[in-house]
Amino acid sequence: MKRALVLGGGGAKGAYEIGVWKALNELGEQFDLVCGTSIGALIGAMYVQHDYERCAALWERLQAADIIKNGVNIQYDLEQLMEERKAIKEMIFGYVSNKGVDISPFEQMIETLFDEERFFTSDIDFGCMCVLAKDLSPYKVKKQMMTPTSAKDYLLASASCFPIFPMKEIEGNKYIDGGYYDNVPAALALEMGADSVLAIDLKPADKKKKRLASKKVTYLSPREPLGSFLDFSRERIYRNQMLGYFDTMKLYRHYIGERYTFPASQKQKIEEFEEKMVCFFNSKKQSDHVLAFWYHQLFQSNRKNKRKQEGQLQILEKSAALYEVDDLQVYDFDTFLNEIERSFHSYQQQHEEMRVMLPSMIKEAKSFSKKEATLLFYRYLVHRYEPQESNQKQLPRLLKEPLRYAMCLYYVIHQSDHFRFSK
Repeated sequence: MKRALVLGGGGAKGAYEIGVWKALNELGEQFDLVCGTSIGALIGAMYVQHDYERCAALWERLQAADIIKNGVNIQYDLEQLMEERKAIKEMIFGYVSNKGVDISPFEQMIETLFDEERFFTSDIDFGCMCVLAKDLSPYKVKKQMMTPTSAKDYLLASASCFPIFPMKEIEGNKYIDGGYYDNVPAALALEMGADSVLAIDLKPADKKKKRLASKKVTYLSPREPLGSFLDFSRERIYRNQMLGYFDTMKLYRHYIGERYTFPASQKQKIEEFEEKMVCFFNSKKQSDHVLAFWYHQLFQSNRKNKRKQEGQLQILEKSAALYEVDDLQVYDFDTFLNEIERSFHSYQQQHEEMRVMLPSMIKEAKSFSKKEATLLFYRYLVHRYEPQESNQKQLPRLLKEPLRYAMCLYYVIHQSDHFRFSK
């Protein structure tokens, strides 16, 4: 079976793919073919060379100035241009001078990183996506088409992010970034004979995004935006690498969780927690008037709202994110609960004024941030406060999310201690 790894384009977001590569190495996953676009093509070429250590070291120090002469980090995403093919086609025809920023540092970097002997003698096949500037047609470059000289040229062509970067001319033809045709070239991998494909897309998945429909292709996407095309700040690069690493480990079920990360061995403990939390609030519907009131407000039926109901762990993770619990580490589940409690209590102490104003604040809750509204509802639960003005009508939908977080925090802080157990 021929297995392919496909690496999407996205400039500085490519740090995510370094995290993916690290995880794949640890998992012992190997591929027979690598296809890439733009930065994915460059990382892919280094994958073919079996050059992880050198590639990872590069990303530890990479700056915008290593790509563009006198370059600085910018908060502008060129992928927006790639979604406007008609507009960019007109721009290309009008771009007579074929000049852009000075990318001589990037050219030098490719010259340094590309090892022709290791690349051409490698047992891993390779393909990359370029686009012919004259008509925006795809130009698929395969390893057997390359020479030691043209290989570096095509890697640069695949990453020529017009109009910021200049077009790349090769043998009389001008090329621009392959992302203008296919930023995640899974179809190219299938065309080259792949039986299964792991495709790394550097943009979060959404319902509007069209992807190749094939049972052979598995897509991996980040759960959040990875920043801009030229954001090489150390904090952003580190975060994106860790997200790529954790997402890959979760894909292969070595870790579990959505926003946060837990060893797969914690699955039973987490499922027990979720089940007991649901049972706790269900049992209070008869015995605790105040909790029953808020529980009813939260789960009142709304036929227009057909969204899939979130699981308790998802709510717990969102609560943790709301109060800024660190999401770049692997947690024992009990430690995670303790961190949520610590972070929430810290926020509580900074907002003592809400305790005094408690009875009158339900009217103002719509204007609160999620953090403030969650704290408000939490204090309603703790102080057993049932605001009379809410008795006759359903709680506004925008307040249901903070109420859901508050009920989760209430359970963690006041009820779950006896469910926690040591490893």
